[in-house]
Amino acid sequence: MIETKTTDNEISMLLNKFGRLDIHENEYPSETFSVGLLDVFDHQLTNQEAIEKIVTYTSTEKVQQKEYLELEKRFLSFFEMVFALNQSGTVYVYCPDFYRQRYKDYRYAVKALKDKEISKLYKKLYRKYQTQRKLALLGKRPTIRDYIFKIQDIDTLQLFAKLSLTECCFSNFFFERTVIIGNYELTLPVYCLDHDLMEELKRKAREVSLYIR
Repeated sequence: MIETKTTDNEISMLLNKFGRLDIHENEYPSETFSVGLLDVFDHQLTNQEAIEKIVTYTSTEKVQQKEYLELEKRFLSFFEMVFALNQSGTVYVYCPDFYRQRYKDYRYAVKALKDKEISKLYKKLYRKYQTQRKLALLGKRPTIRDYIFKIQDIDTLQLFAKLSLTECCFSNFFFERTVIIGNYELTLPVYCLDHDLMEELKRKAREVSLYIR
């Protein structure tokens, strides 16, 4: 279920807890959070390793696309694990990029999502907020509430996760005490409000053959 009408209290709660919604712009996150990077690899790659090993989504190269989809399953499983740990049952997804999507971006995303039910959910959401998107493209600045999606089910969470993983549309995912930041090349920054939680997430990541380093 998606509800974008977050209350002033909810926005204040997020700001008080995490400092800002555009948390990817925080230049010194380690001053506030326990910081890690969710990755396929357990170490920082050299330039040559990166050229040889990094896999991202592509709509044209079928072999690479298959490799990407196998990796994507691991990340979606990790998101599901974090969701299960989320005591409030609500995830706030900050996604200004959603309102910047043009029709060609929408068409690309539909193909990239692959999953029929997730694609159907995306199409429904895209149509639902078409009015806000048109106003944004015309220069009318949306309010902060328009950028926040209030999510309470795993399917919608996986939709936004897939949009970030395929680099179609990046989001910041605010869980109870954790933020996962959409990013390029299947490397997602993870911020936790305490060290013990970060250690638990590291163990969860290893269960699906991922690493937080």
